[in-house]
Amino acid sequence: MLYSMDQVALYLNRATLLIKAAGGKISYITGNDATSVSCSGQRAEETQIASFGDAVWIANNDDADSSTQRELLDKLGISSSKELIDHVDNYQGRVLSSHKGAFTPGAMTPEETLLYKMATRSDAESGTSLAVPGTLAPAAKAAANPSFKISGAGPAPTAGIVFVVGSYVGGEGTSEHAEQKLLAALGKTPRAMSAAVTISGCKMACSTCKEVLDKAAARFKSSGGQLRFNNSIVGIWRDEAKLSKKHAKGIRSLDVAHYFGA
Repeated sequence: MLYSMDQVALYLNRATLLIKAAGGKISYITGNDATSVSCSGQRAEETQIASFGDAVWIANNDDADSSTQRELLDKLGISSSKELIDHVDNYQGRVLSSHKGAFTPGAMTPEETLLYKMATRSDAESGTSLAVPGTLAPAAKAAANPSFKISGAGPAPTAGIVFVVGSYVGGEGTSEHAEQKLLAALGKTPRAMSAAVTISGCKMACSTCKEVLDKAAARFKSSGGQLRFNNSIVGIWRDEAKLSKKHAKGIRSLDVAHYFGA
């Protein structure tokens, strides 16, 4: 049983790194080199998810990572929140360091360590133990998860899996963070403003993103909704995993008024 959607973000981020290392092959999950997806861009820097109702919106700092993840889920036939959660619950062990079928925590990266901690914690609560799962073949019928471009016409779909891509209107920074892409899409989707939305990810929000998220949270509250982020328990586990807290400079700050009104 998953503890939170942070596990889904960590799984997708780790899967992207493994796919890039394999030159686009999704062998981490299939066990063979027969199936590939697009693979370009920089290191899988960050994956963030906005979840509410039946919707799971996914964004990455680098849109190329979103393309890789979208093609991966399409080939695996995953197109709903439940299917994605079940997949991660059953196959998250495929993205963790292991040797001869056993996990090797000492060899894990901070992101892997956090995912391993969350997975073993949730499994302990459900009375099961985490094991390296078997392989999974591509689906007989591929899915077709949509992308929502921030600069396009809204609103974004409020059900199923949606990949949010593109640039948002904001300050002078040169880099864009995934959680702010999600906020831009939320601001263009009135139905989401009255919902309880949770932002989850691999890392905690940087200082720039936290400031923007705080402003957006106030807009949600005034619209009858709720915006939650930086899960405090997951934050403790991030610290234990020694996951970087570096607050990057040069991050573009979303123009909250542009997307949510004054």
